[in-house]
Amino acid sequence: MRRVVPDMLVNALDEYADAPLLVLGTEGTVTRGEVRDRALRIVARHGVAFSGRSLGIRGRPTYDNVAWLAASLQLGARAVVLPAEGAVDASTLELAGIVGEGLTEPSTRADVPDPGLVLFTSGTTGTPKAVRYDWADLVAGVHRGPSVQGARWLLTYPMSSFAGLQVLLHAILGRGAICVPAPGDPHRQLLAAAAAGVTHVSGTPTFFRLALTMGRLGPGWSPRQITLGGEPVDQRILDMLAARFPRARLTHIYASTELGPCFSVHDGRAGFPMSFLEREDLPVWLTVRDDELFVRSGAAFVATGDGVRVEGDRVFFTGRRGARLSVDGSKVDPAYVEHVLLSVPGVAAVRVSGEPSTLVGQLVKAEVVPAPGTEAHALRAAVIAHGRAHLDRTQRPRVVRIVDHLEQTPSGKIARPLEPA
Repeated sequence: MRRVVPDMLVNALDEYADAPLLVLGTEGTVTRGEVRDRALRIVARHGVAFSGRSLGIRGRPTYDNVAWLAASLQLGARAVVLPAEGAVDASTLELAGIVGEGLTEPSTRADVPDPGLVLFTSGTTGTPKAVRYDWADLVAGVHRGPSVQGARWLLTYPMSSFAGLQVLLHAILGRGAICVPAPGDPHRQLLAAAAAGVTHVSGTPTFFRLALTMGRLGPGWSPRQITLGGEPVDQRILDMLAARFPRARLTHIYASTELGPCFSVHDGRAGFPMSFLEREDLPVWLTVRDDELFVRSGAAFVATGDGVRVEGDRVFFTGRRGARLSVDGSKVDPAYVEHVLLSVPGVAAVRVSGEPSTLVGQLVKAEVVPAPGTEAHALRAAVIAHGRAHLDRTQRPRVVRIVDHLEQTPSGKIARPLEPA
């Protein structure tokens, strides 16, 4: 089994100790050395008392939480990175406690030789599941090349997500920093990134779409790297980003909490090349069965739950299989309908879901957020007309509602109703 040095994160923070690690906007800046010193004080105070224990750490990228995460390796503790908000049953998770919320030093030492780290799935399609990682596997996914040394990252994901943790590890191990904007409006977050001199931005397509359509950005700033993930990536958002940031390298990545990073695409096109399928030289082995992407993990094949369609030399994601609607005996992928409707001028965001119907089972419902300056009545008519022209009969929205906003998950995805268990 691959191992990592217990003080790896603390040692990394020792490099460029006076440089910023956390840029917290109005709350100020925390240096790498300040986080290192706090981690060392934690280790000095608690020694080996937490070895083999599970420590709850909230997924908020604060000075104290990041220091505890770094210290957990030296303490030999399992770091359980919890959602930023909400009640947690510490007894079910076998936590010694939650940092800042009643952490109790145990009287006896547990014996877990490789405690690792625990993250939770998003829970957007069911109950969040705990996924255990080895630190060695997490560190192996961190790029260390010259392009990321000293980079400034915009943190649009919670630290409790796989993507958010990867951003944090890239900053720590790559001698960089992360900009932590105020939650909420993606456009304001991108403005904060420009003010902080951010060089690398990772986010969902929804984040970038809202950031670009809900307001103007200053002409002078451009990140070097833009990475999209978490949702199907459509061609329109790639084209919008390429037009606004022509100097940026665009990447969309397919990853999950359970599988980690699987592959990335850099050619500016939606979907991924069909040549990625059934290859031995990629991080994972991929294949398509019954219009669903499968990944080989060890000797077994894992159904990802992500629907795909093959067109020519390209494979496109069509959305979660469990999210399909049943309309008059046909299966409808909401993500595909959203992809078509997002091409309507004036649409900033859209969510497609099912409306119960006694006649056909479900009707396709589209909730549409208009771009600033777009008249609601005209946009609704345009969405209906575009659906008639470009979608099959069962895919066309029968209910179209213009809304001010759509609720988002902490990781920036469009929030969706949970599917029945």
